[in-house]
Amino acid sequence: MGAGPRFPVIASAVRGGDLSIDIAAVLTRSLERISAVAPDAVADLEARMVAKAATLSLADVRRMVAAHEAKHRPLEVKERDEKAFENRYVQIKDEADGSVAIHARLDVATAAPIVTVLKAAVKKVMQSRRDHTTGHSTADGPGVVDSSGVDERTPGQIHADALSAIARHALGCESVPTGVTTTIVVRVNQADLNTGTGCASVDGIDSFIPISTAQHMGVDAEIQPLIFGEGILPLGRGPKRRLFTDDQKLALLERDGGCAWCRAPPSYCEAHHIRWWQHGGKTTLDNGVMLCVSCHHRIHTHHWTITVRNQHVWFTPPVTIDPTRTPRIGGKPHYQLDS
Repeated sequence: MGAGPRFPVIASAVRGGDLSIDIAAVLTRSLERISAVAPDAVADLEARMVAKAATLSLADVRRMVAAHEAKHRPLEVKERDEKAFENRYVQIKDEADGSVAIHARLDVATAAPIVTVLKAAVKKVMQSRRDHTTGHSTADGPGVVDSSGVDERTPGQIHADALSAIARHALGCESVPTGVTTTIVVRVNQADLNTGTGCASVDGIDSFIPISTAQHMGVDAEIQPLIFGEGILPLGRGPKRRLFTDDQKLALLERDGGCAWCRAPPSYCEAHHIRWWQHGGKTTLDNGVMLCVSCHHRIHTHHWTITVRNQHVWFTPPVTIDPTRTPRIGGKPHYQLDS
């Protein structure tokens, strides 16, 4: 006789109609990952997962699996997050019917500001419908308003209009074009912050992120960290990042010439705190550096040290890259001849 199914409890539940094929696939993929590192735990976990999944929707099963993996295997979450960052892309294609197809696959940190704004735009319209109000910003897009003044756009259409409005804003608009003001909320446990291990979650996204990514997001974007202890209620909120002024950014660009590491042009760069704001760093020129997104992520991931001496930026590699840890000059002096 041939061997039985690898996960017999899942197979039995599918045959009995207790689990859908899609839910079974989610559980199977999770158990396969677990069996690679902890095969002895699979049998008991399979039974518990199936019993719980039988009462959940597909979306909730995915959340259940993601939460379990974040709690018990944070290193795997970190590896997947790093891979997702390396493989991120946006594809733009002209379709035969005259439309434009935009397809993206993003890591959580890259997607978070997009998801946060688009979901907030939908929430704004839904609240308007609930309250039977008629007004919404013309920057939202044309919309579809019925005779009662209710915006009838679908969530997908709202997403499209909000994304277009964000792009128009980037081209020079002086105000928030979507009429939506919102904040990315990152939820993190205080103990994990202290140790630098574990995972955090971003409101509106089911996938978890490693603590290191949550810390980077606190530097890269306007976020609101919500810090938890052992109980249910949060201990408090972390400070929002204090942004560099336009004048400070111009001064940093004059000093660094663009990305201080790879020399990407100024349009690719943001001003970042060398010593992070949430760690006590000040928003001053000697604590600021212009970096593109990729270099900022790479430098922190590989634990380079950044210092400013005599108005020049220096990058010190970790011992894993250079045992002597010899500082390397960045910014304009990197490619300028000695005078």
